[in-house]
Amino acid sequence: LLQQALDLNMRGDNQRAIKALERALATDPRIGFDSYTVSFAATITGMPGQEAMQSLMPDDSKLEKMRRSGSSRKRRSGLYILLTYAVIIGAIMVLAGYLALPWFTIGTIEVTEPTTGQIFTVSEVWDLLEESLDTIPDSPETNDLLDAYSGINFDANGLDTSFYATGITDLGALVGMDKLADYINRLGAGLLAGLISNEELAVLESTNDAQPVQYALFAVPAGAFLALLLSMLLLLRGGSTFLWSVTIVMGLLVVIPCAYYFTVGEEALRTGINWMLFMEIATPEQSLIGLGFWISLAGGMLILLVPFIAMLTEPAPQTDF
Repeated sequence: LLQQALDLNMRGDNQRAIKALERALATDPRIGFDSYTVSFAATITGMPGQEAMQSLMPDDSKLEKMRRSGSSRKRRSGLYILLTYAVIIGAIMVLAGYLALPWFTIGTIEVTEPTTGQIFTVSEVWDLLEESLDTIPDSPETNDLLDAYSGINFDANGLDTSFYATGITDLGALVGMDKLADYINRLGAGLLAGLISNEELAVLESTNDAQPVQYALFAVPAGAFLALLLSMLLLLRGGSTFLWSVTIVMGLLVVIPCAYYFTVGEEALRTGINWMLFMEIATPEQSLIGLGFWISLAGGMLILLVPFIAMLTEPAPQTDF
C-alpha cells in the first residue's frame, strides 16, 4: 500500500495517494514512525510532517477495531480449516464404506435348520460347511475346491454391488462363488456331481436386469474423490464461495445415488434374485443394506452440509479461481 501511494504521487494523483497512505498506516501503524514516511506525508498533504502524520494515522478506537477484526479473521481461518478437514473425513468415509465395507449383506439372512429348528445366518451356515471341508483328504481336486470356497463372501461391498446392479457381473461374482461355479463346470461328474444342479449354476451365472438409473451408483466414489481434491484446493487456496459451491455438488453426487439405493435400489436387487434356486429359501423381506452403505451416506452428508455451514457462518475472503 505504501508503494501504491508512492506510485500515485509519482503520477500526480495526491488525493488517491493520501487515501492509499491512510490504508497503509491502518494496516501497519509502525511505518508512521519512519522518517521517510513522515516526509512523504508532508509532501502529499502540504502540511508539516508531524501534523500530516497525526491527520493520517488511525485513532485508538480504529486501532482497537482493527485488532478485533484481525483476531476474528484468525478465528474464522481456524474454523474454515476445521470445516475443510470435515470434508476430507467425509470423503474418506464414503470411499471406505463403498470400497471396503458391505453394502449388500446376503450373509445376514436368517435360515432355519429343518431337523433342529435352530436359526442360523447364511454366513454361519457357510462357515460350518467350510469347516467340514477341512476334513477331506488333501488332493489337487480338493485343494481347488477349498480355494474356490475360500473366495466366497456373502457381504458385497459397494463396488461389487454396483457391478452386479448394472449387469456388469453375475450373481456368482457378487458373492464370490464364480470360482466355485467354474470349478463345478470343469469337474463335470466328479466329486460334486449332483450337489449343485444345472439350474442352480444358471442362477449363479445370471445377471441383474439393469436400469440406467442404477449406473448412478458409480457416482458415489467419483463424487467422494472429487470432493477430496476440492478439499485440498480449499486448504491450499483458502475458502471461496465457488469452491464450497462445487463441493456441495460433489455431496449431491454421493447422497442422491445413496438415496436411490436406500429407497428403491436394494429392494430391486433383493427381489430380482431367484432365492429358491440360489439358496432354497423364500425371497427375504428384511433389508440387506449393510454397514458400508450407512458409513458412505454419513460421509456424503458431511460433504453436502459442511459447505453450507462454511458459507453461512461468514464467507471467507474471496479467492480468484
